[in-house]
Amino acid sequence: MTFSDRIRALDRIQKSRGFKLIATLLVLVAMVGGLITYAVMHKAEAPHVSVPAADAAREDANKPNTTKAESKNTPLVQDKTGTAEDANLQHAVRAINSILERKADGTAVIFPVVTASAFAILVIWLGIGLWYLAIVLALAAVYFGGGLVPGLRAWVPFLVGAGALWAVFLALFSGVRMLLGAPHQVFSIARNTLDQAIRLKISLVFVVLLVLLLAALPQLLDENQALRYRVQSFLQYGTGMSYSLIAVLTVLFAVYTVATEQRDRVIWQTVTKPVAAWQYVLGKWLGVVSLSAVLLTVTGCAVFMFTEYLRSTPAQGENRAFVTKDGSVMTADRRILETQILTARVAVIPDFPELDEKAVNESIDARVKAEQANRPDFGKDPADRESIAGQLKRSILIESRTIEPGRDRVFVFSGLKEAKERGLPITFKYRPESGSNRPDLLFDLTFLFPANGSWVVEKAALAQTHNITLSPGVINDSGQLVVSIVNGDYFNRVANPGSVYFAADALEISFAAGSYRVNFFRVFAVLWLKTAFIAMAGVCAATFLSFSVATLTAFGIFLIAESSRFITDSLENWNVTDGMGKDIALYIVIDYIASAISMPFRFYADLKPAQRLVDGALLPWSSVATGGVLLILLIGVLYACGTWIFRSRELAMYSGN
Repeated sequence: MTFSDRIRALDRIQKSRGFKLIATLLVLVAMVGGLITYAVMHKAEAPHVSVPAADAAREDANKPNTTKAESKNTPLVQDKTGTAEDANLQHAVRAINSILERKADGTAVIFPVVTASAFAILVIWLGIGLWYLAIVLALAAVYFGGGLVPGLRAWVPFLVGAGALWAVFLALFSGVRMLLGAPHQVFSIARNTLDQAIRLKISLVFVVLLVLLLAALPQLLDENQALRYRVQSFLQYGTGMSYSLIAVLTVLFAVYTVATEQRDRVIWQTVTKPVAAWQYVLGKWLGVVSLSAVLLTVTGCAVFMFTEYLRSTPAQGENRAFVTKDGSVMTADRRILETQILTARVAVIPDFPELDEKAVNESIDARVKAEQANRPDFGKDPADRESIAGQLKRSILIESRTIEPGRDRVFVFSGLKEAKERGLPITFKYRPESGSNRPDLLFDLTFLFPANGSWVVEKAALAQTHNITLSPGVINDSGQLVVSIVNGDYFNRVANPGSVYFAADALEISFAAGSYRVNFFRVFAVLWLKTAFIAMAGVCAATFLSFSVATLTAFGIFLIAESSRFITDSLENWNVTDGMGKDIALYIVIDYIASAISMPFRFYADLKPAQRLVDGALLPWSSVATGGVLLILLIGVLYACGTWIFRSRELAMYSGN
């Protein structure tokens, strides 16, 4: 028997029903056995820490004189250690325990095992189980054998990663083709569209670029950098750049697959089957979004798996994950990673100061009269008063966030009732600025929390972000956190040399309201909905425009949707009058056009799925549902337009022109 005969015999075996059933049973038994073994071996409870008695005594010794009622409220953090980070870590016991519990969380093992088992069952029923077993063995040989070759050692992770991602892509692609094999015109068109994507060189170029990018990114991370920065960089580039590549491919392929069929007269063979207009447009769109779904799935699995791998590696100051070198409870790098990045936080900014409407209107009237001395017509247009009101509110905001030396200012954060009721530890993030923000200056800042009488004194570097971990006891019964920030050391009566200013995004209270892994799933679901929208935009444009014009139109819609929030914010500072207060017609037209095209997509830009994932911010189900419904409505509108246009076309006359 020749080698080719043996290959054909193995192929017949792996495609037989008996082989598929036995192999599937073996995979399920291995999965269940592995999970049971893991559960037994990791049955121990999660580690738990408490404040040592010596530390508690030292807290009492350093505590300033208080009344009898106040003495019940032990300060959360005191300025008794070298850095604010160390002080915060010693007293944020609840936050530390919640982080340590994640070490014993079995989800990090269960999800990869279940995913790998599901993938194995997929390739088995695709009839390529033995070939993929050979691929796994080959990749294992490269991984273990390549490390023995000095010149190849540095390339081993990249080669193994690229090979694994390419194998996953091909298997998922084949699985989607199998799902689209139903005997219906829509599925037939969608399947032919997928086949066209593989034959198209530009599609293969983008797929290869995506695979190489995901495989190369882990090798580009600096091992000497803090773990939290490495994880954040990988999430940003792995998710953001991958989505950009997939979005560009989606636009190009959606336009190409429709426009070129009309240009090359292939459409004649399709519409004479017969195929209705709605079936053709829907089939094309389904084929394009199936390709983007496969690519996003490959991206999501790669980003998630490597993020979990990074999470299990030592942070700065650790011998191994969650085990510090100096014997302390936890390093700052690990704490920030777990509480600020690999989480789903709800962030709250300070309430805008209450305004005296009467005083504000009087100030606006005074400003209008002052301007009328030079421009008599000023104030007749309502936009003039709105402009002055906006300037006045900005000046009030700046004043309300500026603290003179030795003085204090009160800030109120609302909407924290959930953190209070659930007893969740909260994080106070602040970034002080003063003058030229000299890097050699350290400002003493005192934070007083009247809800439980606690206080914090920190030495803070200017123009840098600092974090304080606090107990939910600092939140009052109304769900508000009230903090008085003193520009100096309040207890030692030491003022700083200059005023302190906090920008609009420089003060923030946040708490973990969900799981990072669930948030990750929501983010990629929204990314797929976005690609589905731009795919329909490309298909719709290509039904009546040439390839080049339709591509520009689809890209224009994509860019407007992505930048709609920036456009809206820019329009707030857009002045439609000249220095004499006269309207400029061109500027008015620009204002109306920009408002009209950006307003429908404001919700699209506000979702910010990739940025939320990088920042560890919660993407709630309510936002996913609202954004999803609106995106589906936009897709439906574009689909209706594309179907109507396609039905109205004289394709025989158009083709060949």
